[in-house]
Amino acid sequence: MKNALHQLWLDNTEDIFNRDRGCPQVKELTDLIQRNREKLSEALSDAQKETLEKYDDCCAELHDLYFERFFESGFRLGVQLTLAGLL
Repeated sequence: MKNALHQLWLDNTEDIFNRDRGCPQVKELTDLIQRNREKLSEALSDAQKETLEKYDDCCAELHDLYFERFFESGFRLGVQLTLAGLL
């Protein structure tokens, strides 16, 4: 079951994230993050930039794991609610 949810998550994330980009708050925060990241990167040495990239990679991986878990929990809750309604 977990593998099936994982595959469902991987197939659906692109649509979910593309849909949220139309949200004004998401666009504003994304733009702000990008501008601040560029300013920070310009102020760092090459070694510091490499460390920042490693940090960004770890944060992105953690972010993906959290969202996958949230998706699994929401999916399970949806199935439980559906079953409760049928019984």
